[in-house]
Amino acid sequence: MAPDSRYFMHCCWAIPAMGALCGSLTMASVYYLTATSGHLPQGSSTPPLSFMGLRDPERRVYQVGFALTGLLLAQSVRIWRATIWPLLRSAGFEQCAYYGFLGGCLLAREASG
Repeated sequence: MAPDSRYFMHCCWAIPAMGALCGSLTMASVYYLTATSGHLPQGSSTPPLSFMGLRDPERRVYQVGFALTGLLLAQSVRIWRATIWPLLRSAGFEQCAYYGFLGGCLLAREASG
């Protein structure tokens, strides 16, 4: 049985919000683990994002957290394509719709590694 599409579309706002929250919590958790494990370089109080998650135990949190963030962002792009894309195209903003979709795809790809 297919879910009620009105209910699904009403709850779609939560998926991009969960993706943003997941990414933020991942960065905070990995930073905390990096700092408390003594893995920060000397003289550095905040490592670049690409430096975080290089060693255990923060590596696994980094991998799982950003994989989940990427999946949520990819689902957000699918929702955007189903809801916003047709509205922009029907209003004559086809190029804007295309670049918005392309940007979302690239963001989801980069977030998931």
